[in-house]
Amino acid sequence: MPEQTVPAHAQNERRFTIPAGANETALDVVLPNNKQPGNYKVVKKYIPAAAHGKQFRGKPVKWINNFGVRLKGRFRTKRNTDEDDPFIEDVEGQSFDYDVVVPGPAPDGYSSVVYFDGNDVQLGAAAPDSDGFYRFSINIGDPPTGWGG
Repeated sequence: MPEQTVPAHAQNERRFTIPAGANETALDVVLPNNKQPGNYKVVKKYIPAAAHGKQFRGKPVKWINNFGVRLKGRFRTKRNTDEDDPFIEDVEGQSFDYDVVVPGPAPDGYSSVVYFDGNDVQLGAAAPDSDGFYRFSINIGDPPTGWGG
């Protein structure tokens, strides 16, 4: 899938909704208040092959969506190369926390929001709020998100 830029909500420029694809659930990405939304873009991506078949607490992960947070413009990366729109962790000093908001309820038998860090499945440390949404903070630019046991 070519990267697809996700527009910010009109009422809140720091909130981006990642649309649902086949067998996926829409989720929101919220940039922190100190980040200018015009400097960043959020792109929808496929769940990578390396995430398929992963388990969390003995159950297969039910992946719900994937996205990337990218800087806009041209930058010198940690690899000392020029790059257009690199992911946030690829730019020296640009890593920052932002929130991922997953709609509930959790599927039967699944109680944890998880993400894939490129190697392992990690707990998203989210609990449902009064509206049934699960929110957690993260600071990597490309985290497939799902439900774990």
